[in-house]
Amino acid sequence: MTAAAPCETVCRSPDLTERSLHGFQRIDLEAGAPVKLIRNTVVALAVVLALPAAAEAHTVTPSIDCSAAMLVYDSTPGTTLSYEILINGVSTVKSSFVVPSSPVSGTLTVPYTAPAGPFTASVVATFSTGESGSATQSMTCIAPPPPPPPPAVAPAPAPAPASAVAGNHVRAPARTARLGARSVCTSRVVRVRVAGRRIRAIAFSVNGRHVRTVNVRAGQRAVDTSLPMRNRRASQVVTARVRFRNGAQPRSLTARAARCGQAAVQPTFTG
Repeated sequence: MTAAAPCETVCRSPDLTERSLHGFQRIDLEAGAPVKLIRNTVVALAVVLALPAAAEAHTVTPSIDCSAAMLVYDSTPGTTLSYEILINGVSTVKSSFVVPSSPVSGTLTVPYTAPAGPFTASVVATFSTGESGSATQSMTCIAPPPPPPPPAVAPAPAPAPASAVAGNHVRAPARTARLGARSVCTSRVVRVRVAGRRIRAIAFSVNGRHVRTVNVRAGQRAVDTSLPMRNRRASQVVTARVRFRNGAQPRSLTARAARCGQAAVQPTFTG
């Protein structure tokens, strides 16, 4: 009786000789079959078994523009995809999405409000299984508002008509005052105005005779009053003695109210 040959390379497997491996060519292993053939068969089998695992991988590719973040995903049913949008590092949108049973891949669009001027937007998306993706974009979507216009310059006062006589103008460091008067032929009074800031009181005189003192409220910038005319037919001299709240020396301003004069002076004062 002849002794059985030792199994030097590979022993014959009845299972392998009788069936195929997932569609691979049937392998009939005879005694002494090459080892290389067996290795190739095992590698092919490992690839086939790994295919289902690769199909179950979770991927997400985020991108962002001026109106929304787009999440292109591929996952499995029931997997949670959490996402967050940050503007200049501050979270503005944060939520999550559960992948439905069908379809398991697609694009999720998440809107947001872009700020004015340049900014940096970031989007981060993470699956509950650990896979993640992110994107960052610096952009300007809305132009910033224009700067405010410069303050309007007050127009220069209109020149006085020929029938009016303007009062004198007194200047001192950081102080300016003007006085104007208007009279009407049919009236026995003359309308005067003093305007300015930090005025405490104004004493009015007509032709050298004191007729009225007006106390000025804090913050009030104009004083209008009517003064009796001593002689309606003659030129009247109006004097205003102005006292200030800031300790400045009082100022005396004078103006003439001509007979039948119709003009008015709009004075200004700073101090």
